Amino acid sequence: DYNITEKEKVILNKLIQGLGYKQIAHECFISKETLNSHIKNIYKKLDVHSRGEVAAKFGSLLDN
Repeated sequence: DYNITEKEKVILNKLIQGLGYKQIAHECFISKETLNSHIKNIYKKLDVHSRGEVAAKFGSLLDN
């Protein structure tokens, strides 16, 4: 367990689906700054440094 919140799981799924940051922020009803904060937290929790690493390591574990 990586202590990923429900909001972070939603964001992760959208990242893996290839949505852009602006679109993710819009769909999650948050600002781009708040999204960036969530993404930094996600990357730290998962010990990754890019969207590609997230998709490669964890894409199959998340709901589509």
